[in-house]
Amino acid sequence: MSNTQKQKNTLFSYFSTNKKICLENDEAASEEEEHELLQSTSKPITNINDIGNIVDKSFLKDADTKLVLTNLWVPDTKYNFPILECNKKRGLKFQHKWLHEFKWLCYSEIKSGAFCKHCVLFAKSGGVGSQSLGNLVTEPFTNWKKAKEVFRYHMNCKYHLSAVLDSEHFLKVLNKEEPSIIERIDRNRMTQVEENRKRLRPIIECILLCGREELALRGHKDFGSISVDEDALRQGNFRAILKYRAKGDDFLRSILEGPGKRNKYTSPTIQNDIIESCNTILLKKIAKKVNESKCFSVLADETTDISTKEQLAICVRYVSDDNMLHEDFLQFFEIESLTGEALANSILNINHDLYYSIK
Repeated sequence: MSNTQKQKNTLFSYFSTNKKICLENDEAASEEEEHELLQSTSKPITNINDIGNIVDKSFLKDADTKLVLTNLWVPDTKYNFPILECNKKRGLKFQHKWLHEFKWLCYSEIKSGAFCKHCVLFAKSGGVGSQSLGNLVTEPFTNWKKAKEVFRYHMNCKYHLSAVLDSEHFLKVLNKEEPSIIERIDRNRMTQVEENRKRLRPIIECILLCGREELALRGHKDFGSISVDEDALRQGNFRAILKYRAKGDDFLRSILEGPGKRNKYTSPTIQNDIIESCNTILLKKIAKKVNESKCFSVLADETTDISTKEQLAICVRYVSDDNMLHEDFLQFFEIESLTGEALANSILNINHDLYYSIK
């Protein structure tokens, strides 16, 4: 082998130079991709609040409705509206001036068509038989040749006018200018509650008066309407006191002499319900005082009523916070056996029913 050949066969002669070309090509490709990426990210996003994002939603939140009515995307005057395939022959496209002429109209860049923002929100169906609506509501309108004709017809449709009113009401509720339906229902309910309480107050006060004075509520005739100015004998203390009070109380008179029989709250059933409610309230108040005291004792005595039923009279003695001794009657309880064990079990069960506990 000659010296010339030895000099040519160097270390670098065993490696290919094509690698350099590949690296150069890869660098050029990466630079081109980076440039395209920068261009794509630098494009302005103009359709974030596009109505096309709302049309396909099956359920709209209040935030979606608020966005459409107050912050919807609107193309600027320099926006280049596309010419769609169906309009290429005439070269027609959406006109920006339509947005000013028809305030309800909006354009969707995503759907490449026009919509009615009010009907998209509140009129998914309408027309004869409440049919599902298409153009301007669930589908974009793109027939620009008949655009103004269709727009004028749409703005006079009943479902569109109703949707506009719904939009106005939504904004008024949103701005606290009008109460919502829930608030109205709640207000009506509270008004009815206050009205019923006002009706019941004189009835309850008459029952409490009879209870304090140990007067029997009922007489020979304890049913039927109550006439304030009519003299009727043996109607009972409750009805007599109500009539006497109604002579100076126009509201109570209107209740007693007004139409209807079920809303007067004077029947024996209502009287018993009110007495039972008073009993529950009094027992809870006494039990609260007993539970707060350091000690108490239970007094029980057996007695027989007029119907020969065995009853147990329960009283409680306790010391209040001001170191005063109190003895309160609680209630009569019917018992079946007079043995010591039966009476003891009855007292323990009664204590539980009367809201206080023996520790």
